[in-house]
Amino acid sequence: MKQNTKQAVNYVNKYEYHLPFYRQSKLFANHGMRLPDNTIAGWTMGAADGLAPIGEAMWQSLLKTHALQVDET
Repeated sequence: MKQNTKQAVNYVNKYEYHLPFYRQSKLFANHGMRLPDNTIAGWTMGAADGLAPIGEAMWQSLLKTHALQVDET
């Protein structure tokens, strides 16, 4: 499996299926890939760093609004 594919699987497992890193590590091991929890966590942190400019742009956009509507259901 290519690196980008493994990282994509990690993000889906983390944020769609809410799987902790140790469970993801076990899933990869079941497919013959030994990946420590801290490696998977590093991928996630790297993605967060890469997406930070988008988050900042969204925050700046929110600061310009006069009112927000939130659905807290």
